[in-house]
Amino acid sequence: MDFLLNDVKHILSIQIKPRHDGIFDQYSRIFMPKILLLSSIAVGVNWYVDKLTCTKSENIEFSSEFINEACWINGFYIYKNMTNRMTTYYGIPEDITKDGLKKDGSLCTVTRDSVCIRMEKLYYIQYQWFPFFIASLMILYFIPHTAFKIVNTDLISLKNAIKTQSSDDVFCTYFNKSLNATLRVRCKIFINFAIKIAYIFSNVGTILLIDYILNGGYLSYARNWFRWTEKTGSSMLDYSKYRSTFRAGEILLPSFGLCDIQEQWMDNTNLKNNKHKFICEFSAHVLYHYVLILLWFFVVFGIISSALGLFYHATTYLLIILPFAKHSKKTGSVLKALTLREQEYLEYIHSQNTPLYGLIINKLRQERFKDNSDVSIEILKQQVLELSNQLHRINRG
Repeated sequence: MDFLLNDVKHILSIQIKPRHDGIFDQYSRIFMPKILLLSSIAVGVNWYVDKLTCTKSENIEFSSEFINEACWINGFYIYKNMTNRMTTYYGIPEDITKDGLKKDGSLCTVTRDSVCIRMEKLYYIQYQWFPFFIASLMILYFIPHTAFKIVNTDLISLKNAIKTQSSDDVFCTYFNKSLNATLRVRCKIFINFAIKIAYIFSNVGTILLIDYILNGGYLSYARNWFRWTEKTGSSMLDYSKYRSTFRAGEILLPSFGLCDIQEQWMDNTNLKNNKHKFICEFSAHVLYHYVLILLWFFVVFGIISSALGLFYHATTYLLIILPFAKHSKKTGSVLKALTLREQEYLEYIHSQNTPLYGLIINKLRQERFKDNSDVSIEILKQQVLELSNQLHRINRG
């Protein structure tokens, strides 16, 4: 048990360190895969330990083990037509021989009544593969980050370059027109927007895929859960047919269902062919209910976080391209001549190393505008002052 707890602690641990992508993307990239993996482990351990159990009458020759295993393989079901009727077991009539409806809505047995219309069966077999399905959803969150690392190799390398390389090396590498073709730079900008949108689709896709495999009941799960929690203690836990509402978990994944098994055997003198119907329970679905409600909130928060990431990314570009009075006239003219990607480089350099930013601006003036005038004394003083302040902060630290 301690070994399992240590593994869970290791999975949930997140190192606080500088990262290349934004904080909003990090929630989807780092936190959501950990939540999905932990959810998969939780339901997976329960899936391994807890098995399907079915009722058995004394006159049935099957062993209990055979019934349980056969129903686990075949899956159990409820009647879709019974989900709006209050019964002891959700979707199951009090008399399990009643498998049809008359036109007036009364229950009937199809084999005994010619006007009886067979009810639609809604099968639940997700427990066979659900832990693996939850784990596979992590792929949706890895794809956008993989694309981010491929597209933004220049920005990632720039973050290391400004710490180790000279201004001449940085200028030649990142402000070289021959290396930074306009079409290539524009493609990177559009792909970066697509990556932000991809994170939104990752979260939306997760909740929609879960909703699809749970027969369309997951999107409204939180709403049903809150309605159920508004009930008093006795009405929340009442399982009788006189209760006022079903549990939210029952509606999503019933813990009880029906299972049909065909009994067939033959020897030298006898042939037997009977159909049996059993009520089965799968208590692991109770754990699924709690895991899925928590996962619902995490995914919805991921959608909000990804949308904020897209908005922040768009706002960042707007702040780069819009003309503001914070730049001097000469600096503003230099910025206007740069591509959006080059301005993005400059914004990052400015935030990390102000003296280097001043040197790059002057090199751009000389290169792009053929301005061979020396760097002004005021700019040099400002650069020296900034450098002095940085060294002072380092010494104090």
